[in-house]
Amino acid sequence: MNSNVGNNKVFFNRLTSIVESYLEDENFGVSELAQEIGLSRSQLYFRVKSDTGKSVSQFIREIRLNKALQMLKQPKLTVSEVSYQVGFSSPAYFNKCFHDYFGYPPGEVKKHAEVESDLEEGTEESKPKKNEVPKQSSKLILPVVTLLVLLGAFFVYHSFFNYPTQKNLSVKDKSIAVLPLKNLSNNTEIQYLADGIMEDILSRLSQVDGLVVKSRISSEKIGDENLTAREIAKELNVDYFLEGSIIPENDKIRINVQLISAKEDKHVWANHFDKELTEILPFITGVSGEITDQLEIIISPEEKEQVEKIYTENKEAYKLYLEGRFYYQLRTKESFEKSIELYNQALALDSVFCLAYAGLADSYITSTWYGFIPKEKGVPMSRTFALRALKIDNNLAEAHATLGAIATYFDFDWNTAERELNKALKINPNYARAYKLYSEFMDVIGNSEMARRYIDNAKLLNPSYDNLYSMSWHSYLWGGDLDKAMEESNKLYFLNRNEVAYYWRNFQVRLLQDRMPEAVEAYIKYWKVTFPNNDTSFIEDIYMKTGKEGFIRFVASAYKKNVGLKLDLVELYALLNEKDSTIMYLEKLFEAEEAKRSWIKCDPFLKDLKTDPRFIALLRKMNLADE
Repeated sequence: MNSNVGNNKVFFNRLTSIVESYLEDENFGVSELAQEIGLSRSQLYFRVKSDTGKSVSQFIREIRLNKALQMLKQPKLTVSEVSYQVGFSSPAYFNKCFHDYFGYPPGEVKKHAEVESDLEEGTEESKPKKNEVPKQSSKLILPVVTLLVLLGAFFVYHSFFNYPTQKNLSVKDKSIAVLPLKNLSNNTEIQYLADGIMEDILSRLSQVDGLVVKSRISSEKIGDENLTAREIAKELNVDYFLEGSIIPENDKIRINVQLISAKEDKHVWANHFDKELTEILPFITGVSGEITDQLEIIISPEEKEQVEKIYTENKEAYKLYLEGRFYYQLRTKESFEKSIELYNQALALDSVFCLAYAGLADSYITSTWYGFIPKEKGVPMSRTFALRALKIDNNLAEAHATLGAIATYFDFDWNTAERELNKALKINPNYARAYKLYSEFMDVIGNSEMARRYIDNAKLLNPSYDNLYSMSWHSYLWGGDLDKAMEESNKLYFLNRNEVAYYWRNFQVRLLQDRMPEAVEAYIKYWKVTFPNNDTSFIEDIYMKTGKEGFIRFVASAYKKNVGLKLDLVELYALLNEKDSTIMYLEKLFEAEEAKRSWIKCDPFLKDLKTDPRFIALLRKMNLADE
């Protein structure tokens, strides 16, 4: 007998023996088996997968089910008793797994045993002979080989010519949405913990290459609706989703989680955990690892390290960090201030907690973008904390993306921006924010084709986040595809029907298309939403009496009075061909809104200024002049 075959037999007999010794322990899984056998999880996965074609979780489950089959043939045991004895905490889930594996429910074991006994008495002649090949098979060899060669050439071509940081997300075969944990208590303070747990799991899974992870905001919107598994799959375009619930019980919390095959509407894996609040971090790393096993994903040692990484040993610091992330997501001046306070509290307990530094960097730069903090304070603080985070752990996609954003909007350092955004996507190929920032960077430097690809990838990862559709609308507008811009504006309105800017966007597109009656109609709708108690009949009268130029001049005057100095106002003066006023306001805009002036090179409203020396001088200040 071949020695490898013999060694494999011994190895798998030992694996089976270990699993059977922990048969009643429902928490015995891949990590525990790897520890018992003396291998890493990835080593165990490769060994089992290469020899059996199964994942380790599937291997364990089949041992449990085969043992259950033997036990069910005994007359005194019920189905429920057997399910608990082979490690299933839910008899209903056991019934489903048993039926999926054997093709019939556990209650019919005795009947099927009798049928199998009768079949074994049949002649050997009816069984296929070993190594027997159908006569027609040889005719298939040539076309199959030809097909394989063509497919190989196709994939080599695409893998070679793809842009280095551009992931073709649409063709990946494994995708998951991490839905918010449902808070089953009346304790509203537990909600930040529920959100933080799922966000952390989502962040860890995002770093696994080969797995598309839908971002948090899309999952939140879907999680708020009572949709079926198939409806969720259709809405988010995912193969799987993770859902669960959380409820406090005295000094502990109970967390139920289940992984569902969305398109087939069936459970893949389910478990519950009773944890003390100080044990949340081990729970997160454990669940993340089990999900990757259930999805049969081969993860590299580096990815495994990221999935299971412990960023702090201080449980209270980690709890404060989760609470800080919760407030950061609210996107208000007060919530940003609260998140900064909580991150600082976490760092007071653990001064090398890199995630808290990355959180501070995010809060400061986003507050600066919204205008809540002056750039003179927000940008240096954000940069400092991002660099501190990376000094502790250079594999933090969030911190690299933040440095890329600073380089794009405040430093106009295009080499640094591209380098940092590239690093962020290399670390986390599912990071929607990094794709969005990369798209914006590409638009700023004038590469509209790559900008389109990156924003489309961001939308694939986060299909329900309205901010991405706003950026996508801008990208179409700057690229000159005005019909697509209108389509994107309509999608954005569908996601957020209270959005006032919808009518202003449509007004801008119609102006660029020189479709003035429709532009006037869109502006009247914008006026009605902005000033609901005011009469609007005079607006159409202005257009009828003064024409296009008089109407735009009225809009510019109203905008200046009610909104102030924004890029929209500059664009209106550009349409009026008042170059002196346009340049004057652009120069003031440089001082007032430094971050939001970056797109002037690709702005179609400003195309007639491209040869003006004063405009070129402004581009030169941003390192964007064509020289």
